[in-house]
Amino acid sequence: MASWITGWATLWMALAILAPLQASSAFTYQGRLAVSNRPANGTYDFSVQLFPAVSGGSAIGSTATALGVGVTNGLFNLSLDFGASAFNGDPRWLEISVRTNGASSHTLLTPRRPITATPQSLFARSAASAQSVPASGVSGTLA
Repeated sequence: MASWITGWATLWMALAILAPLQASSAFTYQGRLAVSNRPANGTYDFSVQLFPAVSGGSAIGSTATALGVGVTNGLFNLSLDFGASAFNGDPRWLEISVRTNGASSHTLLTPRRPITATPQSLFARSAASAQSVPASGVSGTLA
């Protein structure tokens, strides 16, 4: 039995090493939802679009949906991914709509929510190195 488990562990490790590394453009949005000025509790469906302005403008990328999201004491988490091309350093806002799980229509939450940078991500766009490796020490196609 132990050798079977070890064999599977070795196989999975080999596959993990051989699998190409994939960067992800997904991020987590944490929010607070209230119903009638009280923290919401229950299961809700969310629909989220990305926009280039606080009002107006055309949506960027596809609409992200999250069905059956648990909301406890008003707090919830959404994993969103609009693709890497959706973010170029320009300001972005989220337009969020919500409905109770399975209801026929969503309620638009206003105003749109700005996506703000974290201090390290502000540095990343102009960094000349990654983890103390100078750009001249990296081979291949640099994007």
